[in-house]
Order: sequence, then C-alpha cells, then structure tokens
Amino acid sequence: MKKGAKAWKAEIVRHFYGNVLTDKVETYDLSRDNTLSRWNDQDALIKHHVIRGRRVESELNVVFHLVDIVELPLVLDDSCRARIAALEAKAAERRAAAASKA
Repeated sequence: MKKGAKAWKAEIVRHFYGNVLTDKVETYDLSRDNTLSRWNDQDALIKHHVIRGRRVESELNVVFHLVDIVELPLVLDDSCRARIAALEAKAAERRAAAASKA
C-alpha cells in the first residue's frame, strides 16, 4: 500500500475498548489519520478526528463518555479476551447497581 494514499490513511492501527456510561463495552478503532470510529447499533459509522497534540484516551472520555479504557492489539489472544471479559463484568456490576437504586 502506497504511503499517503487514501487507503493507507484509513488503515486501522489501534483498538480501544471501554465501558460507557450506558454500562456496556464498546470498541473504537483509531486510523493512521487520527480518526476514531465505530459502528453504532443502527449500523451507522460514527467518526471523530483527534486533533494533533491531544491524547486519544482523553478524547474517548470526553467525546464518547468512555471510562475504563483499554488499548488492545489488533489480533486478540486469550489474555486480551480475559481483559474484555473483565470489562463486561464491570459493566454488568454497574447495571446491577443502577437497577438496585431504581
């Protein structure tokens, strides 16, 4: 792939997982051109460009309300799946705590 080409800039280089205030685990991808993206429940692509000098983790927190952010490699192994399962367990605890308050 030629450097500087549109396909090169759109290549995904990092994956982020995290809990949202809605208490579910979401995945966000970062491309070479500093664009965060994810597919929502209605199959629409959501994108946000990270301005130079800003940390990706802080942008995920401010823009998408992500907490407990974890960066994992592109190819998941068993330890990565265990970290995702821990995030899902934490989200389930938050849902249970919110349900007990209501």
